[in-house]
Order: sequence, then C-alpha cells, then structure tokens
Amino acid sequence: MVIKILKAAGVYEGIRYNTRKIESDKAELMKTENFGALNALGTLRPEDYIRYLELISAQNTRIRLPQFHAVLSAKGKSFSKTQLTKVAGEWMKAMGYGEQPYLIIYHKDTQNNHVHIVSTRINKEGKKISSAYEKIRAVRELNKLIGLNEKLKAKTDLEKALGYNFSTTAQFMMLLEAQGYILQEKPDGLYLVKYGKRLCSVKSSQIQARIKERQTDQKRIAQLRMVFEKYRHHYSSKLVPMTVPLPGGRSTEVTGKYTSDLAVFLREKFGVELFFHSSEGKPVYGYSIIDHSAKQVLKGSEVMHRDVLLEPVRLLSEKLQTEYLNNSETLADIDDIDTQEDYHEPEEGSNHFEEIPEDLPEYIHPTPDVNISISDDIDDEAINGRNRRKKKKARTNTR
Repeated sequence: MVIKILKAAGVYEGIRYNTRKIESDKAELMKTENFGALNALGTLRPEDYIRYLELISAQNTRIRLPQFHAVLSAKGKSFSKTQLTKVAGEWMKAMGYGEQPYLIIYHKDTQNNHVHIVSTRINKEGKKISSAYEKIRAVRELNKLIGLNEKLKAKTDLEKALGYNFSTTAQFMMLLEAQGYILQEKPDGLYLVKYGKRLCSVKSSQIQARIKERQTDQKRIAQLRMVFEKYRHHYSSKLVPMTVPLPGGRSTEVTGKYTSDLAVFLREKFGVELFFHSSEGKPVYGYSIIDHSAKQVLKGSEVMHRDVLLEPVRLLSEKLQTEYLNNSETLADIDDIDTQEDYHEPEEGSNHFEEIPEDLPEYIHPTPDVNISISDDIDDEAINGRNRRKKKKARTNTR
C-alpha cells in the first residue's frame, strides 16, 4: 500500500477533479467527514464542499496553499474500496486531520485500487495542521496501520539482495536503490536508509564474500541475448528521458534518467530491468541489467553491446511480426524462459522526503526510484504524476 501527499494548492481543485471522475462513473464518493450541518442537507454540489473548506481556510490568511490532497493506493485489488476508505480515515487521524472536514473518493477505473483524500490544512481555530516531516510521517504512520515492521522489511530486502549474483559493490547497491533505499557509507560497510531513518547495515566483508561466490549463468545470458534480439524488432530501443509531469499538462525531464519502449516491455514481461548510465550532459555510455528471475546483476555488455541494443532498427509490421515469429526456429522457445515470478516491484512512494531529520547525521539526500508509479490512472497523471520523482542524478549513473 502506498501513500502520496500531493502538492498543496490555493484552490480546491482536488474536489472538482474528483467530482468530474464521479460524474463520468469512474469514481465513487465513499465518505464525507466533519462537514457539520452541511451533511444534513440534500444533494450537495462540489461548490458546497469547496465553500465550506474555503470558509474554514479563510481564518488563516497567511497560509496561501490550504488544500490538503493525498492518494492512498493498493497494489491491484488487494484492498477493497471499503478497506481503503477505513485505512484512509485512520491515517487522517494519525496525521492530525481527524477533526478536519475531508472527503474520501474511490477511483474504480484503474488496475490499482486507490482513494483520494481532500481536506484543508487549516483547523476550525484558524491554526495550521503541522506539516513537519510530513512526507516521512505519512509513510511511517501508514506502515504502523498496515502492520509493516520497517526494520524487519529492510533486513528481509537486504537478505534477498545478498542472494543475487553480482560482481561489484556498485551492482549490489543498485539492487537496494531500486527498492527505494538510500545507501549511506560507513567505515566497514553500508547503512540502509528509508522512511527517513537508518534501518539496518551490511558489512563490506559480507558484500565481498558474495562477489567472490558469484556464478555466471552463461545459458541464461544466451537466453537474454536472444530475447533482446527478438524484441528489439518489435519495441523501439530509442532512449527517451524520463519525465516528471507538472500542473497544466506540462512536464520536465529527469536528469540522467532514460528509458525506452523495449526497456518497459522487458521489465513487465520478463522482470528484466535496464539501467542506463550517463554523465551529466553527456550521452549514455553503458547500461546494467537486473535479472530478477535469475537473481543476478549483469553488465549490459555481457548480454548485448550498448551500440547494438540502441541501434535503430525498422520495426516490423504486424504481418511481418507474425511471419518472423513463425519462421524463427532458434527463437521459438525463448518466451518459455523464466519470467518475473519471484519479482516484486519496489514499494511506491517510500522515498519521497521533504526535510532532513535532525537525528540522522551525515544524511544523504535521496534519489527517488525511477519505477515508482502511484497508480495506473491515466487521468490522474496531471495531478499524481506517473513516475513522479525529484530532478536529481541517480547514484547508479556511475555504475
């Protein structure tokens, strides 16, 4: 389950946005709380809720952006609309919004069930609800509600990462960074940082021991090479910068982050992730592969040279694709290779930070995970942002 606090706003567009979803039968109003006498009235319009929130917010004119808007999302249909609504209500109490007027709207037109929560940051006494360490607290409070033991989860993820085959410390770090962890170096190893705090550590000797034990699966590498060769004729390998959606339908590029249609397909179909490396302002000089099915990290050149992978090829028409597949004896069985059965997506939204905790010295600023997506709601992109992240160069660019 993921919680995402959206950017504060000066007008309650979040209500109009969700109302439009309801009117198009893509959403359902699940709960209205603490609206006083307003709830006793008949059918209410969006303007009624907006005016009520504006009336509360007007008691503190120093706060120019009073709208509070958050999204609680579950993986697939793992939580029902009723369960999400209950968790959202409890989460609002934990965040100090239990007495605030708020609405919970369930969106039902996506693969991932999720609810929107809209409220005001100003209470009825005219005081602002605390936003200190807000995004860190948001995740921590949600973890408490769903019973997630953060330290135990970090130790489990660390053990899983140590179970992969990798040839360098940088590749090992990439495994953990892909799951949203920040790696903080210490004299004899690494700290794993998440949710704004250190959760566990790993000794350099453990990492080096795993590197020495690395076993190269040449059969698997050959299979991957065949997969790459086959599907680069079906999906474009042209690199495009990852972008961050902005209000008003605009977007901005993320420095040093690239993807392609082929990369997206390989991840979704086979659990094979491609990480492209570049220096700031310079072209991509290489790439790495995390093969979750075979639990290994590879240099891209071990499978296919960067220039070959990125070489423009004329994509086959649908008819030619069919003929190509039917006549490719050497490639006929490559779709039977292990896929991402054991692959689990990184926790979404777990590494979005606003402030640096005072109790965490030498804190390293986080680089948000490139694969994060709060939901599959296309209409939500203007507000939530698909793959939303800060504009920073990832540490993995130097791998």
